Amino acid sequence: MAKAQRITGVAAEGSNRANAALIIPIRLDELIMWEEFTTDPQRVYELHQMRIAAKRLRYTLELFAPFYDAEFRKAIDEVKAIQETLGSIHDADVLVPDLQEHMRRSLERGKDTPMGVYGGDFEAAAGILQICRRKTKERMELFAKFNADWSELRKSGFFERLKELVKRI
Repeated sequence: MAKAQRITGVAAEGSNRANAALIIPIRLDELIMWEEFTTDPQRVYELHQMRIAAKRLRYTLELFAPFYDAEFRKAIDEVKAIQETLGSIHDADVLVPDLQEHMRRSLERGKDTPMGVYGGDFEAAAGILQICRRKTKERMELFAKFNADWSELRKSGFFERLKELVKRI
């Protein structure tokens, strides 16, 4: 897991906005550093790390929200949407392999399992397979949504505007 960067220069006696101007750009950069992996749906680990970076950024923004205006709070909503979509993608990435393992076990013939056509729980396996297919399709749709949303944020200059907003001490 990628660790959050240690931030130096934060002053307890400094203003909240001055500290935000130090911390938030670093948290933004930690999120953006995973951008190169956003076009490959098989980069499961990297997308999960991106979700964690989005969570760190979101919580940091929420911490400083009382010291900024409505534009800043709207930025929190955008980051939250990224985090939640990546979270749903990760949920599927965890659930489907777990279900596959359960399906494998339901088809295994153990020492107490009857022989012949009764050697596995085919109904359970069929149901699990159907769920796996549905979750895989849902994940592909979420990945496409994430890419469209991310592209729109990049095109609109969202991250640059947020960095400029917090620079205004």
